Amino acid sequence: MNHVLRKLSFLLLTGATVAQQQATTLWHLAEHASAVVVAAATSATDPNPEWHRIEFRTDEVLKGAVGPNFRLLEPAGRCCGHALFSVIPGQSYLLFLDRRGQTLHPLAGDRGVLAADPILVAHVRRLMTASSDVEATGRELAAALQMVDSRMAQDAALALSCLPTLPADGNAREGIRSALRREASAPTTALPALAAAVVRMDPAAAASNLLPLYLTTTQDDAARTLQFALDGIETRDLANAMQSQIFRDDAERVRAADLLAQRPDPSNLVLLNRMLAAADKPRVSLAVAEALLAHGETATSLQSRVAEVVLQLAMHRRAERMPLRVVQTGASR
Repeated sequence: MNHVLRKLSFLLLTGATVAQQQATTLWHLAEHASAVVVAAATSATDPNPEWHRIEFRTDEVLKGAVGPNFRLLEPAGRCCGHALFSVIPGQSYLLFLDRRGQTLHPLAGDRGVLAADPILVAHVRRLMTASSDVEATGRELAAALQMVDSRMAQDAALALSCLPTLPADGNAREGIRSALRREASAPTTALPALAAAVVRMDPAAAASNLLPLYLTTTQDDAARTLQFALDGIETRDLANAMQSQIFRDDAERVRAADLLAQRPDPSNLVLLNRMLAAADKPRVSLAVAEALLAHGETATSLQSRVAEVVLQLAMHRRAERMPLRVVQTGASR
């Protein structure tokens, strides 16, 4: 797969995954809700066993128009998308509401009914204040990445990756990179979104930000995610970042060689030959030999530098990874 296809795959697959999750972020809900309110549940007034109804008292209107008291109704029972079964009279909630005619409904099911934690409410209030200013929204989401509540931080990462433009503010950008570094050591669902944001934020510098994390993470899931993100970077930018990288151990050398094998570039040859000369473990020699074969080196040129059994295995593995090609043998009739 060439670089253009890699980059397109990265953007499409990451974008599709993030967009699906982003549909229920606080930012998205605040943007699309007919009304956003802080309200106290006062009582449950179920009309019959098939329906669950909660009466609310409005304490603060953040968006839209809601009366001093209102009610929400949905089918009874604990079910995916139901929001009211967990509401406790006497407690306060942050509600994202969708108005259909004269009736209010929770937006996005249970995601639209949240306990009114003061930090959460303040964050949503700031998002709504910044609603028409993408730069201000980006700064608020970048700041939210540092929140102690991991759910809010992950929510901010998903929203941030889907902004039409990312913040230009230097502190906000460093906050995004800092959050990415944390995620690489203890990955959550926010890692793909943060990696995508870093690539979008500064494509030329993304390799130098992502590569050290890819090489050093001890989490296999994180390594795969970061490798996928690196596939969206220009081959030359990746080569430049690789050439300035200092490898601390054999695991990093193997991971680097595996990545270079997928992204052949003539400027990598000096680095790969240096890595091969320094390799004192069969596993490192194997990975580097595979990468050199991918860069056009022949088995004959490697015979004097790679043990025969290692070279044979490298050639076999390389052959297995070669893409299938469709050969047209004649004109269609």
